[in-house]
Amino acid sequence: MEGTAKYQRHSQMQTKRILDAAQRLFIENGIESVTLTQIAESCGITRATLYKYFNSKERILWEIHHLRMAQYGERLRALLSDRQQTTYQRFALFFDFLYQEFSNNTDSFLFLRVFDSVYQRETAGGAHGIYEKVFRPQDFGTGATVQLLAANFHDGSVRASLDPVPTCAAMMYSALAILSTFAKDRRYISAKYGADPNFLVRTALDSLLRGLAAGPTAPEEKESP
Repeated sequence: MEGTAKYQRHSQMQTKRILDAAQRLFIENGIESVTLTQIAESCGITRATLYKYFNSKERILWEIHHLRMAQYGERLRALLSDRQQTTYQRFALFFDFLYQEFSNNTDSFLFLRVFDSVYQRETAGGAHGIYEKVFRPQDFGTGATVQLLAANFHDGSVRASLDPVPTCAAMMYSALAILSTFAKDRRYISAKYGADPNFLVRTALDSLLRGLAAGPTAPEEKESP
């Protein structure tokens, strides 16, 4: 029993090591340029050992995303679970969540930048590829964030003219585009404008949020951290 538990811990640690190393290579070199041999070498293992865990680069790529979405989804569901929250408050919490993630883990947005075109292609309508092999129906996957934000959308806290699903999708993709761009260019932006990139990100997200408000003043707007 102890031997089985020890093997499982080793397997989990090895899997994490592979995924972390692969993510760094994807960010630095782009997905197409990275090989399984490079991933194995960066982990200090042989390619044969790597094959015991993953049989393709595509699978590694999607497992990185799957793990990230599982962690992201668990936290986001907990954050937006209060049924007393207004739509405006949900967006405020969502943008705060993304801001904190940017502040603490910019690599997640750097990975998103290189992964996005693959993700969009594989999750488009009618696609039946690797996404459906990796993600189970109960997993937090494509469309889940929009569903959380769009629930009971027209509660009076946002503009009545807004169409729920397109608005939520537009806000989500706009926020992610802002974060991934600033993650990539943060040191250049800081030098160019003499401003903290985190401050600029916060300003951009707050501008998106204000555009949703039903009135001239956002209801119960949170102070920026």
